[in-house]
Amino acid sequence: MLYESGALTKQEAIRRLKVRRLFDQILLHTEKAVKLLRFIEAGPVRSV
Repeated sequence: MLYESGALTKQEAIRRLKVRRLFDQILLHTEKAVKLLRFIEAGPVRSV
């Protein structure tokens, strides 16, 4: 929205979208995608 509204330049929008650090995360955009999920197992979480 910031780029589309003119608040960010094209270069700034691209800079902000670039990945700086990888995380174990997945983004599900649709309800159909969520419905396809299946729990397999759980494990311990360690702090970074």
